[in-house]
Amino acid sequence: MTSLIITLVLLATVAFITGNNSAILSGPYRSVVILRKIASPVILLGTILGLLIEGNKLRKFTETFPIHDQNLLTIILVSLIILILLGNKYKIPISLTMTLAGGVVGIFISLGRPLETGYLSLLLIAWITYPLLGLVISSLIYLLVKHLLRESNWRGYISEKVLLMSTTGALAYVFGANTLGLIYYLGEEGLIQTILFVVMVVSGFFLLSGGVSYEIGLKIYNISISALLAAQFATVILIEIATQFGIPVSLTQLMMISLIGPALTKRFRIINIPYLKKMLFLWAASPVIGAAIAVFLYLAYLAVI
Repeated sequence: MTSLIITLVLLATVAFITGNNSAILSGPYRSVVILRKIASPVILLGTILGLLIEGNKLRKFTETFPIHDQNLLTIILVSLIILILLGNKYKIPISLTMTLAGGVVGIFISLGRPLETGYLSLLLIAWITYPLLGLVISSLIYLLVKHLLRESNWRGYISEKVLLMSTTGALAYVFGANTLGLIYYLGEEGLIQTILFVVMVVSGFFLLSGGVSYEIGLKIYNISISALLAAQFATVILIEIATQFGIPVSLTQLMMISLIGPALTKRFRIINIPYLKKMLFLWAASPVIGAAIAVFLYLAYLAVI
């Protein structure tokens, strides 16, 4: 019975997280029906391939911080779903990936288990440096993209659209590998679980786009293609590197921070400093929030039993 419950909670988490990231993945295409019909299969294929090809690299995290008690794992996932619902209600873009990782680490520490300092150091380095790296890399890529796509004729237009579709597929790929890979290896493995995961990914993508995702999507619609390409490239590069080390990283927050990078290259730049501060704060706070809520529910669980 416990195994069934954890499987159901895991699947619900997959659907919610996929829906929550749907706008960041498909935002540029939502306003054009033809493009949306082309983009959706690319995004879903990229997501599924990422999970199947490189999702196993996130096993490093689950092996370093193993939570074998299924009741505790259920507590962590329930706390994540609560945060998803609250985030959608109040339109707060909390990192679900880093919140989940923080919850696992928090419970692991609460159990008094020894920590692997080498991996933990890599985890903290990535979480601390990635916002700055996102800004720098997206700025450099923006300058390169502007140079390569400086032609204003139809060739430049087509090249821009092909690049955008390609980077969108790559973004979906790293989402599947990093975010969904983390969730998959928290539970049981096997063919049936994989099929159910894929079904919930498709369901979440089409049915569960939340308030936070919609708000984020609106921000994406209003920026230039070149800036969007630069942010996508930077996000893909950084998350793919993190995936190789089995480190979970927030796709949504990194993407939103990287979107500010192109503005840094302009002589007369208008940067939304309060928004940047908000994103940096939420980046830092997400794993702490995840750990705090998971530990609180764990202590409540101990008090009940």
